[in-house]
Amino acid sequence: LEFRRVLFRSARVEAELAVKVEELDRAHARLAAVLSALPTGVLVRDAEGNLETANQAACQVFGLDAAACEDAADAQLDPTSPCSTVEVRRADGSPRQVVVRCAPVHDAEGEVIGSVQTLDDQTDLAAAERRLQQQSKLASLGTLAGGIAHEVRNPLNAIRGFGSLMASELEDDERLGRWASHIVSGADEVEEIVAATMRLARSGRSEEHTSELQSHSDLVCRL
Repeated sequence: LEFRRVLFRSARVEAELAVKVEELDRAHARLAAVLSALPTGVLVRDAEGNLETANQAACQVFGLDAAACEDAADAQLDPTSPCSTVEVRRADGSPRQVVVRCAPVHDAEGEVIGSVQTLDDQTDLAAAERRLQQQSKLASLGTLAGGIAHEVRNPLNAIRGFGSLMASELEDDERLGRWASHIVSGADEVEEIVAATMRLARSGRSEEHTSELQSHSDLVCRL
């Protein structure tokens, strides 16, 4: 009878253990699924800093599969840095700007049993910020160009007007008349530069009108 009781208790303990194992397996699978679904890269390390797990988002940062991703993370990241912005290289050699944060993991007694690193790929955001800064600079340049062009156009009209009068009055003097004509033609070239500058100020399309301005570079150098 006692033997049967022992067998019964053993079977009951075994059944309870099987239930616990099944529960732990489900919890582990759930945690793995959550980790894989996170849009932020996550690296899990043990107490010695050895990499144990890298989720899918972390592997995407490096452009590698899970096995190669862990090697790249160990080679390029400092497991002890609490927070830093680093440049990592993908498998194709392209650089990525990544914000890396690290937090220790403690057990119930407060002992450090590992750490978790998160990888936030800021490459696209940094590129957008650079484009925004460039657009802001172009807008400021356009405003400045418009103001300069307006101030230049007023005396330029006077130069061209008086140059034309001089050219008409000096038709009989070949040398002075030629000089007066050069004044008028030079003023016309400056007017083309001013017009291109005004178009730049209005449109903000730098490449098209910058090339137009560069075509007058010889005259600009003389001025």
